[in-house]
Amino acid sequence: MKPIVFAWPPASTTFVAASQNTASAGALILNGAGSNIGNGGLVSVPFWNVNRTVSLTSVNNLSGVTFTVTGTLNGQTVSASLAGPNNNTVYTTQTFNTVTGVSVSGAVTAVSVGSGTTGSTNWVRYNHYATVKGFAVQVQVTAATMDNTITYELQTTMDNVEVVASPALTIGAVVRNATAVADPTTDAQTAWTTIMNGADPITAAGTLVASDFLPNVFQYARIAITAQSATFAGQLNASFMQQGVT
Repeated sequence: MKPIVFAWPPASTTFVAASQNTASAGALILNGAGSNIGNGGLVSVPFWNVNRTVSLTSVNNLSGVTFTVTGTLNGQTVSASLAGPNNNTVYTTQTFNTVTGVSVSGAVTAVSVGSGTTGSTNWVRYNHYATVKGFAVQVQVTAATMDNTITYELQTTMDNVEVVASPALTIGAVVRNATAVADPTTDAQTAWTTIMNGADPITAAGTLVASDFLPNVFQYARIAITAQSATFAGQLNASFMQQGVT
């Protein structure tokens, strides 16, 4: 099996919709960097093989306006409503694979809609019926500045995620918890005793690579991003590979 690779780019406050105004209640224009024109000219914003929260950003006080974000998650229609920002950035708790619309309950000024800081890769199914088997997961984090931090964890489940909306999760089936690394380009293998569970801070520019083989006690696996700093400007890549003989 070839590796399945997911890319988690840094959050962008304008990925869904660039800064814009509305004179009254209505829909925002999905004209951000991630906007995509599909069949029939319909515009949406896919997050490409990951699901993540959505951000709202404005220097104005829009807390009296309700924003409703609609989209899809695992093929199902989902939505989230929340109060607007007040000279800050606010986030949905709902995650989305694709954003199909953002509406407002009243007039807004200078508000943008972006990709949030938390979410996960899509689920990867593991063939646990194979006679001889192995399943490897690798996480690679590239850092661009000294102040990058990102928190991620390995999640696995025995539930069928195609039919179970909220599967029971096991966190960090194989863990190597992370600590700060003086120089990730040279010290990653010795300074990191565990990954896949808990805070994995990047404290210097460079690349961290960590991987492990997993026990055969799950059907699906994914990497969840549970937090990242506002200054995180790197990228997380998660790779999954099934090995063995069927």
